[in-house]
Amino acid sequence: MNNKYVYDWDEIAPYWSTMENNGMTMGTYKKVRGEIQFPLAIVGCGSGLLLKNITDEMGKALVWGYDTSSNMLSKLEQTGYENVSSPLQSDEKKFNTVIITTGVIDGMTEEQIKELIDQYKKKTISKGKIILTSFSKSGKKYEIANEMGVIEEDGICYGKILKLCSRQFIHGEKMKWSDTVDWIKKFQINYTIVKYYKLAQNIAKEKAISEEKAIEWLKEVMPKIQRLFAADELFKCMAESGCMDIQKLEFDIEGVNVLIGTIP
Repeated sequence: MNNKYVYDWDEIAPYWSTMENNGMTMGTYKKVRGEIQFPLAIVGCGSGLLLKNITDEMGKALVWGYDTSSNMLSKLEQTGYENVSSPLQSDEKKFNTVIITTGVIDGMTEEQIKELIDQYKKKTISKGKIILTSFSKSGKKYEIANEMGVIEEDGICYGKILKLCSRQFIHGEKMKWSDTVDWIKKFQINYTIVKYYKLAQNIAKEKAISEEKAIEWLKEVMPKIQRLFAADELFKCMAESGCMDIQKLEFDIEGVNVLIGTIP
């Protein structure tokens, strides 16, 4: 696993709810709701935003969450969720649908992504579905990130976003975006920076440190790059893992790829 793509999830866990409404959100979930049968597993359940909303709809017995972060799991258990565990723990549970959320595969090679799909194929009943999600290399969000100047290598550079956040909110610098940016993009750019500033504010308050130090702390625990994938890359991984009837969906506004494969 390449650490430049990987969060320090245990460190960021207490603050993650500020950022979790991104990627595989309830908005995205509702667009694929017709494909989902229960019981359902959510891989990468994080601080539980998706888990909570689906549980409220279907009941605890039909929804299970997996996460590799012990602090994320502990936080969920403290709020009353019993059906959560580490994917490293052995269990015999079987699901009709498994959702692998955005962020889970970011640090993985192609072979590791296929191994992950194989792992959850074994937990999915025949004719059940695996839903693999990622942030996309195309669409409105990618265009906005490009306008912000934060695209680097194969993803979005968090360090550059945090630098913009510091310049605008801490040092009071007036940001001058290109005249070619339409008002929707200007709104989204500012919304993105505000979101990270709110995260820094929460951390500064909790840790009793300055906002500038909170931003520096974030640079340490967040990955260097939020990795972006082309939908065709993930289609190939699912096909080579033996999934059938693969649907390839690209949600432009959310900037998310959703691949839905049926288990033989």
